[in-house]
Amino acid sequence: MAIARSTGAEVVAIDISEVFLSQARAATAPVNLSFRKFDLLSDDLTTLGRFDLVFGNGILHHLVARLPAVLMALHRLTTPAGGMAFIEPNLMNPYCSFIFRTRIGRKWASLEPAEMAFRAADLRRMVEEAGWQDVELTTKDFLVPGIPMGLVKPVLTVEPILEGTSLTRWLAQSHFLTANAKSKSR
Repeated sequence: MAIARSTGAEVVAIDISEVFLSQARAATAPVNLSFRKFDLLSDDLTTLGRFDLVFGNGILHHLVARLPAVLMALHRLTTPAGGMAFIEPNLMNPYCSFIFRTRIGRKWASLEPAEMAFRAADLRRMVEEAGWQDVELTTKDFLVPGIPMGLVKPVLTVEPILEGTSLTRWLAQSHFLTANAKSKSR
C-alpha cells in the first residue's frame, strides 16, 4: 500500500493466499492498488499484463523449485525500460543459515520443503541467465526477525559499520537485488 500511496502509479499486488488478500482488501487501499490471487508457479503470467517494475520482499526464495522459469517470465512481463527489485534472505547469514539449513530451524520457522535462502553469486547468476541486465546485488541488514527490542537500537547503531566493511557485509541478513529488463548502459 505504501508504494501505491507514494507513487500514484497503478500497483497490482499478487499473493497465492486468499486469506492474505482478504486481509489486504479489508484495509483502506488507495484506488490505484488492486489485488489478485495468483500462483507464480502455475498460473499464466501473461494474464497480468506488462509492468514497469516487478518487486517483492521475501518472495523469490519460495519459488526456488522453478526460479529460472519464474525469472524469465517476470522478465517477459516487464516493459523494455522496466526493471525488478527484490529483497531476499542471505544463506551466509548465521541466522538464515540456521533457519534454512537445519531440520530444527526449518521446523521452527515453518518453512516449505523447497524454500531456500540464496548465496549472492547463485542469485546473481540465475537473474543474469534469465535475461536481466545491469544486475546489482548488495548484502545488508543485520536486524534479524525476533531480535529482542532492547537490542534493536544497538544493532541499528553498529549496522552501518558492519555494512560498510566487506569483511562483515557478506554476513548480513538480506540481499537487495535490482536489475533492468534491458541494459541502460547501451
